[in-house]
Amino acid sequence: MIHYIVKAAHAYTVDRFLTLEGRRVRRSFRVIPYERLLKMSRVPVGAYIFSDIERLDRSESLAAARVWERIATACGAENVLNHPTRSMRR
Repeated sequence: MIHYIVKAAHAYTVDRFLTLEGRRVRRSFRVIPYERLLKMSRVPVGAYIFSDIERLDRSESLAAARVWERIATACGAENVLNHPTRSMRR
């Protein structure tokens, strides 16, 4: 399963892709808003893509980085893309 992390207000960007070109991968693709991810006590196994990192404020970035590290420990760092505080922003 691919977990795509996005700000809730901007989920339309990936939703549009999944509705049009990405229909074939839709069943293997789960969109999780940061707002929900940061409250989850457990995260499902899979590959993670952290998007919208430029839209996170400082406290959200730090919280997302802690979750990123937790996921990397559980699933392997090779399965987690775009560290919230170490990746380049736009």
